[in-house]
Amino acid sequence: MDTDEVIAQLTAFPGETYLHFSPDGRFLAMDGRAGQQRTWDLASSPPALLVEQESDAAGEAFHPDGRHMVLTRTDGSILRFDLFCQHQPPQGYW
Repeated sequence: MDTDEVIAQLTAFPGETYLHFSPDGRFLAMDGRAGQQRTWDLASSPPALLVEQESDAAGEAFHPDGRHMVLTRTDGSILRFDLFCQHQPPQGYW
């Protein structure tokens, strides 16, 4: 995108919010200070909310393939999401 055009308005969290783009720029992960996490598909119109954690999220990382994301939780568990198959539940690792 070569302009400063607003393409979407996403709901953020109160206080500080941290943003992370996937390697290909398609997905945007948003982290709040109180353990919230949301991941959006920016290629959808309007952007689609794919992952939402209202608490206990510790961080996330995108796989270089642009298809997968892992989300760590404060209890030590890790969830692996296939961002192209929203109907498939995440795989959990403990």
